[in-house]
Amino acid sequence: MIAANSVLIELLRLIGMVWTEAEKEKGERGAPKVYSDRTMFKVYIVSLLKQLWQSRSLCRYLKGTA
Repeated sequence: MIAANSVLIELLRLIGMVWTEAEKEKGERGAPKVYSDRTMFKVYIVSLLKQLWQSRSLCRYLKGTA
C-alpha cells in the first residue's frame, strides 16, 4: 500500500490540480472514450516512475495499491 503522503501520490494530486480539459468538438466520430486523457496520463506517469513496462505488471500494481 502506498502511504498517503508519498511523492507519487503528491505528484498525481498536482497533475489533477493543473490539468485542464480542452473543449470537446461536436460531431466526433468513433467510439466514445472510456477513460479521460487525465486518467491515462496519470497511469502513464505511474508506469514511468515504477518502471512497469508491461501492461499486465502495471495492472497488477494498480489493483494491489488501490
